[in-house]
Amino acid sequence: MNPSPIIASLITFFKMLFEKSTQPQHPQEPSKPSLPRDTVNQEIPPVTEQPPQHEKPPEVKRGKWHIPTHQDHFATPSQPYLQEDWELYGKFGHHTGVDYGGRRKTGLPLFACADGEIIYREVADSAWGKFLGNHAVIYVPSVDKSFLYCHMEIEPRVLGPVMAGEQIGIMGNTGKSAGGAIHLHLEGFNGRFEITLRSFQSLDDIKTKTFDADLFIRSRLV
Repeated sequence: MNPSPIIASLITFFKMLFEKSTQPQHPQEPSKPSLPRDTVNQEIPPVTEQPPQHEKPPEVKRGKWHIPTHQDHFATPSQPYLQEDWELYGKFGHHTGVDYGGRRKTGLPLFACADGEIIYREVADSAWGKFLGNHAVIYVPSVDKSFLYCHMEIEPRVLGPVMAGEQIGIMGNTGKSAGGAIHLHLEGFNGRFEITLRSFQSLDDIKTKTFDADLFIRSRLV
């Protein structure tokens, strides 16, 4: 009598288990312990030198500048700085400032040439006004220079801060002006202006105390 298929399958399964359990077991090789890292002799990667970082110099902020009168009058000065004329300029024979002619026009505005402060003003009937007419001085601290506006038609504006391009007066012919024409006489002084600076002693004294205001302003307008 043949066994049932189920019993035959079970006999085959148990026979395979028995054969597997009786096979010799090979001992497993022990794993090799890992060697400690040699932190002393460990190779150090080369350090790449970074190029030196040069700091950018701080930017110098330049103040705002503006022409002292309208462009058509500013374009060509009628009398340049230190022009020599002994008959016209008397004692030292040289023009102490620069003139911009009004070409017989009245009511022409005058503008502050830079951000600064009006530190001095006088009217035409004062001691210095007899020569300079209605006049005012703008001090520009950013360059440590002063600009004297002379012969204005009316009294200049009051003392205090002023911005480049602000109107400070009207071109005129007050005081003692050479030629007797409407114009702006502009003088440049080194440092903070005091009226005693205008008591010139010689041509060298003029050159030491003053500078070419026209040339200076033009160089700042570029």
